Amino acid sequence: MAAGCRDADRYRSATSQSGCIDPQGGGGPGPGVEPDGGDRDRPHPAAIPSGLAKVPAGHVRVVQFERQGQKFGPLEATWHADDGQLAVEPLSLTLGELKLSGALEWQASGEASLSRAQVKATGGNVGSAFQALDQQVPVTSESADADMQLSWPGAPWQFALPLSTGRVQATLENGRLRQIHSSGAKLVGLFNLDNVLRRLQLDFSDVTSGGTAFNSIEGSATLYNGRLQTEGPIVVDGTATRFTLSGSVDLNRQTLDQRLGITVPVSQNLPLVAVMAGAPQVGIGLFVVDQLFGRWLDRATQIYYRIEGPWSSPNINLESAQ
Repeated sequence: MAAGCRDADRYRSATSQSGCIDPQGGGGPGPGVEPDGGDRDRPHPAAIPSGLAKVPAGHVRVVQFERQGQKFGPLEATWHADDGQLAVEPLSLTLGELKLSGALEWQASGEASLSRAQVKATGGNVGSAFQALDQQVPVTSESADADMQLSWPGAPWQFALPLSTGRVQATLENGRLRQIHSSGAKLVGLFNLDNVLRRLQLDFSDVTSGGTAFNSIEGSATLYNGRLQTEGPIVVDGTATRFTLSGSVDLNRQTLDQRLGITVPVSQNLPLVAVMAGAPQVGIGLFVVDQLFGRWLDRATQIYYRIEGPWSSPNINLESAQ
């Protein structure tokens, strides 16, 4: 209960309420609800139903099930309940080439409730999970390993990412970031990095019609008050280039505040017209040095860009070059 109240206090601080979650108070926007729609549009966190302790403990295994034409499985779950919570542990589901395992808890929190989820995902192509869900594929991989902890006000079916608090850590190996147009998928696609690189007209061998290739991606981020914040830089080891990405994403306003770092041999595969975008004096300086010292620039040049604005069309400005 104390842990539930701690998470409820975080939710309260974001909605200017007091005490644990008030079922009559506001939440944040749920799926399909406009972020700034006001309290009247926000879902009320559901209360734990009376008689929950009467739910018998159980176990189920479903080899395969179908939803809207998409097939999933196997699904396996074990659950038990008391007056204050329903716990599903262990819980596992196969989604494409990924196996998801973890636990789900629904706990009483004052007169309302709080849900918690812990998920570990391991497997091959992360894109197969998006395909299984009939979604655009923002990223593919040969292998994937991720851990996620999330909590949100209300029942498990009231999940809304902008209202959730938690942390995610992931490592992907040998894949591609793809240019996509779904706003939700852009978040998973490393804040639409492929689209940003194409707008910069960076002539990397990593960037092809099939997407931005990478050897590995590794990083972690926290989620609080509708803002996803990286913990240190996300590192993308490209096939010819190294990228770092740090900053935040506002899930309510769907905006970015990012710093993109690129380590690349400039004279080989980075057009100076791209480097000069937003800061021509830096590009001119690089051009002069390249002419004077030739292949000296090939050793390792770092360029940093500031990315700010809406997901679909952020402003991209050169910040510095070294």
